[in-house]
Amino acid sequence: MSTWLRAPQGTVFYARDITEALLLARFKRFLPVRHPVFFEMHEVLSEQNRLLNTGRAGHFARVEAEMLAAMDGVVCISPVLVDALKAVYGYSGPTLVAPMGYNPNLFKAAPDVDFSGPITVAYVGSLYESKGVHNLVRAMGHLPGRFRLLVIGGNPGGELERLRALARDVCDWESRIEFCGYLPPSELFPRLASCSMMAIPQSSEVEFFSPIKLYEAIGMGLPLVVTPVPALTSVLEQEVDAIVARSPVPEDLAAAMMDMASNQGRARHMQRRCRDRSVSSTWLARAELCLNFMRSVVG
Repeated sequence: MSTWLRAPQGTVFYARDITEALLLARFKRFLPVRHPVFFEMHEVLSEQNRLLNTGRAGHFARVEAEMLAAMDGVVCISPVLVDALKAVYGYSGPTLVAPMGYNPNLFKAAPDVDFSGPITVAYVGSLYESKGVHNLVRAMGHLPGRFRLLVIGGNPGGELERLRALARDVCDWESRIEFCGYLPPSELFPRLASCSMMAIPQSSEVEFFSPIKLYEAIGMGLPLVVTPVPALTSVLEQEVDAIVARSPVPEDLAAAMMDMASNQGRARHMQRRCRDRSVSSTWLARAELCLNFMRSVVG
């Protein structure tokens, strides 16, 4: 509160957490000093809790409605989230779509892909089943032996053992599927640079997400195979930016990876598209976009 009261005129407050945003909304409503407040929204908590049937949807609906009423603008990580704000709350205030970004000091352009030999598919992320990595492991059983899978991530640890158990159903799995656990960002690029494509096999449509790994793949120019969830298809065009599987099931994931590997020229064109797009996908470019948005709203 003291920071709010002492802040000079022209100070803008920016929150990324619902608790912080609600507190700032109440400062703006009840204190004699008022400042512009912006919220970076990653999810509509009331809708997510409703779909997950947690019993807390009503609580979050009240909290989000109170918070949004005080915001000068909202930064959304996905265009799907902007639509949800309008549909759920009738929000008509200023909005900006600013997806996640990548660090160009850690992720640089990878070589042009070569599909003439072994093909390594990369997965990077947490191991929750909603992320689709279990289906990706199962998909290896529907792919020729020259396909390999690299799984980077170790959280939660119990799922890693379950994934290893699933892998045992895949022919020659020990030579085709590698689980390397968690890697720090500084060690990711060398492993990913030798891969042929990255898969984002998200199976849950409940999440309003904008995966950082998507933009790290864009920064590297890696061909992308993704599932048809709105958070991905709203920012990626089929056969131009990525190959979009028909569904998240293993057979369709396998078909999408085979489709990608069937046309090397198309994959290299996707790589060039990614490299062009990478310029505006860095964290610095995102920060400048958000600052310009706030300047335009505040005037």
